[in-house]
Amino acid sequence: MKTTVGDIMAIRDDLHTLFTKEMPIQTSWKISKFISKLENEYNDFENARLKLLKKYVPEGEKKMPEDKMEPFKNELQKLLDIEIDIDINPISIDELGDVAISPIALSKMSFLFREDDDSNIVQEIRDQK
Repeated sequence: MKTTVGDIMAIRDDLHTLFTKEMPIQTSWKISKFISKLENEYNDFENARLKLLKKYVPEGEKKMPEDKMEPFKNELQKLLDIEIDIDINPISIDELGDVAISPIALSKMSFLFREDDDSNIVQEIRDQK
């Protein structure tokens, strides 16, 4: 599945919140597999972000100089825009059962789910992005 580093980073907290919900064991296992596969991407991003901070924040300082802020943001955005291929098979949204997910969290995580019935709710959410 192709996505961007930014998309992966955007779902991190929501995915971990989802992981704490009670759901069928098979679904819990699939969600834990998502997290395991994405953890490498999270770590790679964090390492790259720290390198950028070292580049733009002078040694011994705690704050980035104002004149370095824009170049830092530009490089960080380039990092977030990198397209990556993740080996994840979307799960049926029906597998979540009665798990409550906020609409915004579902929207951000929509690429992790597929709709198995005629309502096409997941596709509608993707189309709204």
